Amino acid sequence: MDPAGFAAATSLASYIFGGIGYVVIIAMTATSFDRTAAAIGPRAWRRLHLAAGYYLLFQFMVSFGKQIPDMPPYALFLIPLLTVFALRMISMASARTPHAVGAG
Repeated sequence: MDPAGFAAATSLASYIFGGIGYVVIIAMTATSFDRTAAAIGPRAWRRLHLAAGYYLLFQFMVSFGKQIPDMPPYALFLIPLLTVFALRMISMASARTPHAVGAG
């Protein structure tokens, strides 16, 4: 609707990092079927989906975050992203913490 505004808000970096985002979405989709997941193996599947998920999370955080100075309501889009990231970090930390067995 506003080609000039779009061009002003878009840079080469947007195309590169956005393009990588689409590539990881395609890779995640392609490996989300039983046959393709089995073909790459569970370890590679987990690494791909974990890394791609973090990449996309970071990309959305950057995309929304850089809009905040001009449009403060974009801060609301960061809340669920930051919540997901915080919950993931808490989950990973608790999984690495040894739990007492037979305490009580």
